[in-house]
Amino acid sequence: MTRSEVIRPFIEKTLSEWLEAAEIRRSEKGEYVFRHGSAEICVRIDEGDQTIVSVYSVILRNVKKSARLLDALNAINGDLDFARVFWLENAVVLVTELLASTLDAEQLRAACQLVSRLADELDTRLKKKFGGKTAFPDERLRSDEVDV
Repeated sequence: MTRSEVIRPFIEKTLSEWLEAAEIRRSEKGEYVFRHGSAEICVRIDEGDQTIVSVYSVILRNVKKSARLLDALNAINGDLDFARVFWLENAVVLVTELLASTLDAEQLRAACQLVSRLADELDTRLKKKFGGKTAFPDERLRSDEVDV
């Protein structure tokens, strides 16, 4: 039995309780995916020397790298604790990582809450400045607001 097979039931139970969902489903890639506002949040198990649980969100897709964008991401990183945001392959990604060997339910919930809140806030703000596409429309925007 792999380490991911050992931790998977714990992650499913914790996410199910936190999201108040009867059943948590995995994507084709084996990740747990859920929506928070305009953001899509993913929970992934990465096996290596140490098994890592990553909670991440691709907060913008189809965004070009520029010095201005990288400066903005660097400024955001300077204000973040326990997470980082970066540009990768025409996307802006927000991630936090946890060691599976010491993971408890409170840590996983806190990581999901952190990434969910930040992704939903940053995606719309960065889209207005740099373009790109969020995972879902931001329902908080009024229909008469221009979403650049």
